[in-house]
Amino acid sequence: MAIKKIGFEFDPFEMVGREPPKDRAKRDEVAQDIADAVLDYIFESVDKGQSPIKGGAWKKALSKEYKAKKVAEGGKSYSDMLLEGDMLGALTAEVKRGGKVWIGIDDPGEAAKADGHNNHSGDSQLPPREFIPKEGQVWKKPLLDDIKFLIDEAKDGET
Repeated sequence: MAIKKIGFEFDPFEMVGREPPKDRAKRDEVAQDIADAVLDYIFESVDKGQSPIKGGAWKKALSKEYKAKKVAEGGKSYSDMLLEGDMLGALTAEVKRGGKVWIGIDDPGEAAKADGHNNHSGDSQLPPREFIPKEGQVWKKPLLDDIKFLIDEAKDGET
């Protein structure tokens, strides 16, 4: 089965136990801010060779041969998945109905690579480098705290 897309849809308000703003436009605006914050956090975590997911697997080490090639081409000596950047360049975040956020890759070529590291299909033999949660997983605390802050800020002054 060819993988056409890989993603994770979540309700950020439910995830952090906060009510969304009452005003629909404000809710959608804060959901977009959250989507942007999620992308930023993923890129920051991956750049450090870490999973942005609480308990997420991340094999930081590279094979000796690939490490030498990567360093020779100006990359880092650990796994940050940024040597070519095509897969992470295809990562997007979209606001869905009700203020939910979808984070993922819908480019079939890049989605297959992303599934390889996130193993949503359960078929991958690649080293785990989880950056897109599976159902039941949540983001690490710093991102959850940022989401709470964005929601609280958006609701400031609501009665």
